[in-house]
Amino acid sequence: MAGLADEHARAMILAESLLASVGVEMPLQPGESGGEFDERFRWALRVNPFMPADAPLPPPPVQFAPYWVELSVEWGEGDELRSYSLGTLRLLANNRQPGFGQ
Repeated sequence: MAGLADEHARAMILAESLLASVGVEMPLQPGESGGEFDERFRWALRVNPFMPADAPLPPPPVQFAPYWVELSVEWGEGDELRSYSLGTLRLLANNRQPGFGQ
């Protein structure tokens, strides 16, 4: 049981670290990417434009666009497959805004 707790703690640390790097060391851009931390842990990152459920029409152009960023870490195989996911809202500068950065 201690081994499972250690693996879960490691997955949490890896997920938090990678999620913190999105928009800093790793570009914040829509799409999906993934990889491995080592032979045991796999990760998947999804970045999608964020639109609140109660906002039926797109908002007017703004300097920043919101994106939902979700990171999942998996480890194990078959019946022993485990996962840990984190999500956050991030803002990306909207460089298409007239006059932005001037």
